[in-house]
Amino acid sequence: MKSLIKLSLLKMRGQVRALFSKPTSAVATIFMVLLYGAIIVGNFMNSSSEDVIGMSIDIHIGILVSLAMSALMVIMQLMNKNKAMLMGEDAFYLLGGPFSRRQVQSFVVGYTYVQAIYMSLLSLFMVISLVGSTSMLVILCIFLANYFIYVFFLGLTDYLYVVGIVFPKLANVAKYVGYAILICVFAVAGYFVFETGFDLQTALLKFAQTDAFYFIPVFGWAKMFISGAVDGNTLYTLLGLGLLVVSSIVIFILFRNFPYDYHEKAIEDSFALSNKMKAAKSGNTDAMRDTSKLKNYNSKFKLGAWAISSKLILEMRKRKQLVSIQELITLALFAGMSIILEFGIVWFSGMLVYWVVISSQTANFKEEFQNYMIYLIPDSPLKKMLAIVGPTILKNIVVVALAITVVGVIGQEKIYDIGYAIMMVVGYLFVCISANILTLRLFKSTANRTFVLLMQMLIVILCIIPSIALSVWLLFTLTLQEGQILQLFSIVSIFANIVVAGIIIFLCRNMLNGRELQSE
Repeated sequence: MKSLIKLSLLKMRGQVRALFSKPTSAVATIFMVLLYGAIIVGNFMNSSSEDVIGMSIDIHIGILVSLAMSALMVIMQLMNKNKAMLMGEDAFYLLGGPFSRRQVQSFVVGYTYVQAIYMSLLSLFMVISLVGSTSMLVILCIFLANYFIYVFFLGLTDYLYVVGIVFPKLANVAKYVGYAILICVFAVAGYFVFETGFDLQTALLKFAQTDAFYFIPVFGWAKMFISGAVDGNTLYTLLGLGLLVVSSIVIFILFRNFPYDYHEKAIEDSFALSNKMKAAKSGNTDAMRDTSKLKNYNSKFKLGAWAISSKLILEMRKRKQLVSIQELITLALFAGMSIILEFGIVWFSGMLVYWVVISSQTANFKEEFQNYMIYLIPDSPLKKMLAIVGPTILKNIVVVALAITVVGVIGQEKIYDIGYAIMMVVGYLFVCISANILTLRLFKSTANRTFVLLMQMLIVILCIIPSIALSVWLLFTLTLQEGQILQLFSIVSIFANIVVAGIIIFLCRNMLNGRELQSE
């Protein structure tokens, strides 16, 4: 066991050294640490309980959002079909080496504990961003609560994984656990919605502050622990912490003492998942998807370069990529917060800009640009480029327009405010897509995916500076009423960002000549 501990420590040290092995990865690591650090410190320096958009967030609502994010990540983990207990090389060494079953399973549990730290820090960052300044005791309790949530469910996922290998009939139990969590949450939340006469905001406040939430296993205990610390209730604090610790110990004992042989299948799954992850890091967005089940669709192909658009739209339909489950969940979360907490369409539009920035980074234009068949089409490179990016732009415009319209109608916003909000987000969409193309043009076939994504984010920031600067200048120059500010930012955004995007695409119009994507 000592050798396993030593090797795990050496591996962790090697991972840290790898982050600083190259100047590009070192700069990316330092930049991300400073960025998150600046956001957290900025929130602590703000003495008021308001977030960055100036809206007061109740601490109980912030806690509920944190637990919702943890629940979302846990449910996605439980329902994920791409599962493995270890990565390929680790699985081959541990499961095929001279180690007992208990030693291997103890090592996996230790790895789970480390992984839970990273995930709980992300949930903590969400709460700090929403709530702002709060006490260190509350922050520590939020971290510990989310930590034990991830320890329990990651351990449960590993346990159900090995149970599914030994007993194939139980392979889908993890999925049913995810459904059970959703049913429990919706049952309790639905009760309060009905009790308050379908007043969603009041129902959410009651749901966040009531003791009935504590009856939801694990998540309710975490809420009890944090709320006890916030309200000064020592009994609830100790009881919630005790239940979390006991549940984590129980799942640890069950997994560590699992007596059956599962090594061969675990090694096979580990190498399969490792290969998928390597392909995904290299830019293959289909690597982690199940493309074995594709539906047949009838489609008509246009002529010339626009046949590329026809092909891409057909692939989206067959692979169900028009809107992914993750995108729907994210949009539903933003929409729910905007409607229930009455943040308004301006806040929701800001969240959609954030979603557009993230979504544009997952667009895999590089694979299509490197398709040699495109060069056989007798059309201009610029038209081919527009045909490649067109379906992605169209898809996101439809999603953005529908999302803003639904939130605007439910929130009883004015029609022209809905239109202005759509214009603003669409303007940023054009900039993000063009920044993706410019990143490919500048960094070409660079293999470091993390560095490329970081540079793409920086390029997006540089590209949106003109529209923001122009909007701010007009804001201080013109005399505007409160309702005209959204109109100003929307009009400037759509025109300035489209101009910037058009310039970028025009300058990159020769990317499809067969040479521009190769690094010198």
